Amino acid sequence: MERTTSTHERECSMKNGGVIERFRKSYRVSKKTQCWNWNKCFLNSGYGRIMFNYVHYRAHVLSYLLHKGNIKKGLYVCHKCDNTKCVNPEHLFLGTAKDNMQDCLKKDRKHNSGFKLSHEQVLYIRNSDKKTRELMKELKVAESTILNVKHNKTYRNL
Repeated sequence: MERTTSTHERECSMKNGGVIERFRKSYRVSKKTQCWNWNKCFLNSGYGRIMFNYVHYRAHVLSYLLHKGNIKKGLYVCHKCDNTKCVNPEHLFLGTAKDNMQDCLKKDRKHNSGFKLSHEQVLYIRNSDKKTRELMKELKVAESTILNVKHNKTYRNL
């Protein structure tokens, strides 16, 4: 019979296990911004990724769990610094999807990676007959970026 691990048990094993040491070796502190920039594996979205106890975590989420504690269901770990590579717990806060989107709009950023497309790139995506994967590679952006532009979820003013 397979044993499931509770969130509390997982958090305790993180703090008592080797994940803290592995985590600390996976970022470099920027003297200028005080961001702890992740330097290991990354997702296409620009967020760091780490695996622990056979579970994949976004690095900033694991940082929050290690340094600040549990994350209630429905909340996201957001960045004050808008740097997707940052895992500094002082730069992280919890918020809803709405909070994150309002923060995004307030700071005039397109999405979580902080990358902004030019007017020409947005029009190019919308008018292109190319497949999403081709556009992703060409423009070096995530699939969600291309789809959000194509479906008018972002850059609606263009």
